[in-house]
Amino acid sequence: MAAVDLGPRSDLVLRAALLVAGRARITLVHAYLAPFEAKLRYKGIPEADIRRYAEAESLAAQRNMAAMLADPELTGLDIECRIVHGDPNPALPDAVAALSADLIVVGKHSGTRLGETVMGSVPRFLAYYAPCDVLVV
Repeated sequence: MAAVDLGPRSDLVLRAALLVAGRARITLVHAYLAPFEAKLRYKGIPEADIRRYAEAESLAAQRNMAAMLADPELTGLDIECRIVHGDPNPALPDAVAALSADLIVVGKHSGTRLGETVMGSVPRFLAYYAPCDVLVV
């Protein structure tokens, strides 16, 4: 399984997964929350309104996932996509369990020198709690 945030490093995560997977199926998983979704819940906004608001994020994720997979080099490869609504920390281990994945490939955010010495919160969480091996790229 390759966990992607659909940011600039997502292609690197996919390439690393392809490299280690051999002929195995790869499932790209993107877990998302709409911006300020938790604050909307806290403020008492009706859940139906929040779902409609989050749907725009889902559609954007679908477009971005399709754009990433439009690379002709990926044609014919066994790649499945899943977009999951929810916080990545619990959603990604749940996806690993549902897929019975042997490995999760995840990217760390690059940036400042300090930022590069410390994994991001999602890779760190997965390193501790994923029910399978984790490859951080």
